[in-house]
Amino acid sequence: MANHEEDDGYDYLFEAAYEALEESGFTGLLVSGYEDMPEPAPVEGHMPDLTATNAKGVACIFEICPREAFATQELAERLLAFARHAEAIKGHLVLIVPEGEEDVAWAFLSEHAIPEDRLDVWEA
Repeated sequence: MANHEEDDGYDYLFEAAYEALEESGFTGLLVSGYEDMPEPAPVEGHMPDLTATNAKGVACIFEICPREAFATQELAERLLAFARHAEAIKGHLVLIVPEGEEDVAWAFLSEHAIPEDRLDVWEA
């Protein structure tokens, strides 16, 4: 059985998100950094972790955010780019965070003035 730290890591969050999207009927899944899988297009020079389209036809960008990601300026830059893109395409940006970290994510978004209109936070 995985320990708590492993459950908070990027690979765990990525796999949990990918499985949940497949099981929830998302289509056109594109993933970054995995061989033999189609990659999403970069957004303002940043590569999304996952992209997919939900059952209502809304394009979604998924950003995997392990606990340590919230200590980096790079995450703020990525999320600002993805939020602008989501607004431009009338899509949605979803942050995938470890269980119990939703408040940390919302505080980070607020601190960095990242628009929340087309944004959500999911715990994995």
